[in-house]
Amino acid sequence: MSEKLLLTPNDVGELNNRDAKPFKSLFEKEEDLKTAFQKLDEVIWRSFAVDAQREPFKTITPTKPEIKRRFSICEAWIRHGRGDLGYSLERTLDLMGQALRAELDGITFAPEKGDRTLWTPT
Repeated sequence: MSEKLLLTPNDVGELNNRDAKPFKSLFEKEEDLKTAFQKLDEVIWRSFAVDAQREPFKTITPTKPEIKRRFSICEAWIRHGRGDLGYSLERTLDLMGQALRAELDGITFAPEKGDRTLWTPT
């Protein structure tokens, strides 16, 4: 993306739910954590771009609290996708943009639990 995300893996500690496993522990390898943060960066900035397109006469400024809120939504999706649904990291990250958009729009995101052979990574 042309802009830098205001959050880094070092900021995760302050964002974690104290009762949940640490966010970093959701990833088997350090490379997986880097991949997740790259996807988080892409998804969060794309969500701001979509918001700007939806409201062309309103200035959309990505503030740190709003970026943290969107990060928290994505983190919750990663926990749900990896833990509750048993999705691979790749599938979880591929669906993260849809999960974030649904939450921002106030609708429920429920990916199909049916035949996974139809899903292909992006």
